[in-house]
Amino acid sequence: MGRILEELKRAGGLQVSAAPDRAPVMVGSEADLAGLDPVDLAVAVDADGLILGSHFRAAEEALRILARLAGRVAAGGGHRAMIQTSLPDHPVIDALRRGDPIPFLQLELEERRTLGFPPNGDLVVVELRGPIPPGVDTGLHEAADRAVVLGPAARREGAQRWLIQGNDLTGFRHNLRPLVQRWRDTGATVRIDSDPLEL
Repeated sequence: MGRILEELKRAGGLQVSAAPDRAPVMVGSEADLAGLDPVDLAVAVDADGLILGSHFRAAEEALRILARLAGRVAAGGGHRAMIQTSLPDHPVIDALRRGDPIPFLQLELEERRTLGFPPNGDLVVVELRGPIPPGVDTGLHEAADRAVVLGPAARREGAQRWLIQGNDLTGFRHNLRPLVQRWRDTGATVRIDSDPLEL
């Protein structure tokens, strides 16, 4: 946001401010949309960063944010929203252009069904920090039963992370409870994230 603000100021001839400060040209983030009055022109810079985000809900979130931005455009002729993208044929951009999210959502649900992602499957992230007790990987594989266990992946500050994926992880969650208590008793910090945004 800061880079865009500086470039607009350098362009000269424009009264520019960072939202929520009022000026003919305002630069802001998603958090600023709630208090934004209707505008003549709304511009989303680098929508690709939203659409291609690192979590499985990235495209869905991008559609939500970009639709909110487009919703701030004043009614009447000559008012519009512009989206900077190198993906003009992406289903998110198509949904915005048409004003119809249903085809995008149907594609998204089919892709999640294929990958076993929510709502057609379950995902659980297990992350341990601090002293990692021995046998965590073995314990997770035993608790997972028929679910897939991916990891461990090294994280910052010596943490280790596992992703467990399956059609129904109810049994895994039940089996996980005593393991988590055992790991915490050894001094490890354990974080469980169901249907995580970040894989």
